[in-house]
Parts: sequence; structure tokens; C-alpha cells
Amino acid sequence: MNRGGWHPKLTTWVDRVDARWHQLGLDATQRRQLRLELVADLSQARLDGAPLDELLAVDPDRFAADVAVGVGFDPPPDGSGDVAAPQRAAREPAAWRLVIADGASVARVAGAGLFGSVVGGVCGLALLLPAIGWVQNDRRMSYHTQGAVMLVIYATAALLAALGGALAVASDCTERSARRVVRRRAFIGLIVSGIAATLVTVSFASATGYSNAAPVVVTELGMVIGVCALGLCLVAMSIRRSRHG
Repeated sequence: MNRGGWHPKLTTWVDRVDARWHQLGLDATQRRQLRLELVADLSQARLDGAPLDELLAVDPDRFAADVAVGVGFDPPPDGSGDVAAPQRAAREPAAWRLVIADGASVARVAGAGLFGSVVGGVCGLALLLPAIGWVQNDRRMSYHTQGAVMLVIYATAALLAALGGALAVASDCTERSARRVVRRRAFIGLIVSGIAATLVTVSFASATGYSNAAPVVVTELGMVIGVCALGLCLVAMSIRRSRHG
């Protein structure tokens, strides 16, 4: 290929310009005509000795927007004509797209969150077992003090469970910013769900006289799982709304 001829990198650059015209809303006929004119201009510029690096240094998105405005195209008021829109989309809803891709992902998020919560809760209780044993065996503590300390221990285990669930939900994210957002939402959702599940389960237990019968315990366990799964589904759907919004 001669020094002043066409280069494959120019084809890639023109494709990016064309893609931006399509994103802006230009129809196929307009884009075809503009592309032909652009290729002709670039070819002539190369024949006139224009350096390849100089031509490629022009930002294709901005160039496409300028050309669109120059031919009288009026971008729609939704911001699609803004040259910075793709960058903003990549920072905001596009990041969450890695986690919530479609409706089926809601169930996957709930399953991952529940699994992570179980792992986090079990690990938390295992780490806190020495403290639990100390509280139960310390005869110097009053009954109320023991209850307060046990409440703190169980609350700590619950926080670890929520953290485990949040980490599991955010595990599919490859972008750090997206991972932080999803993890925070899942953590808050699990905490709120855990409080609701506790109130529901304790109320049911009180109605059954705090029975330890297997059917009652299984029902209580199902209540906890159901409420937490509902909370995770709401978190997943809120992320979907943010993505589409």
C-alpha cells in the first residue's frame, strides 16, 4: 500500500462514526450518503499527503455529532445527541447491566444472595462461638446482661450474613464502581429483610407458644427464607429499573 493510500484503520474509524450516526438517530439513507462523502474526503486527504495519525486523532463521536448538526439533524431531547452520553451510560446503568441482565436474573440474584447469607451467617457464628460459650458460662452476669450481650453477638452474625449475601450478589460484577453499588443495595436489602423476617417469625412463634415441634421450626425457617428472598428480588428489580431508566 502506498504512503498516501487508504488504510484499514480509516475503515475502523469510519465505522465508529457511522455507528455514532446510527445512535444519534440518522436513518440508513442519510448515513449511507454521509459515509460515501466521508470516505471520499478522507481518500482525497490521504492523496494530498495528510498524515494517517492526524486523521485518526479526530474523535469519531464528536466528529459524527458535529456533522449531524451541520446537515441540519436535530437530536431528540432524550440526551441521545449528547456526545458525552455514552460515557455517562458506561458509568451508571451500563455497569449494573453486568448483574441484572433480564427477568431471569432476579431469581439468580435471590439465590446467590441467600447462599451467600447462609455462608456468611455460618462463618460468623463459628467465629463467635467462643463469645457465645463465654456468655453462657459466665455466672457473674445477670440474666438481662446475658440477653443483651447475646443480642449483640447475634446482631453481629446477622451483619456478617448480610455482608456474605451482598458479596455473593455482586460477584458477577467486573467493574469496581458497579460492584460497590450492587453490594451496598444488597446489604441494605438483606438487613431490612432480616428485620422483617425476625418480626414475622417471632410473631408466628409467639402464636404457637414458641413450640419446638419440627413442623413449626420448618415453617419458621421457610418464613425467614421467603422474606429474605423477597427482599433480594426487590433489590434486583430496583437495579433493573435503574438500568432501564
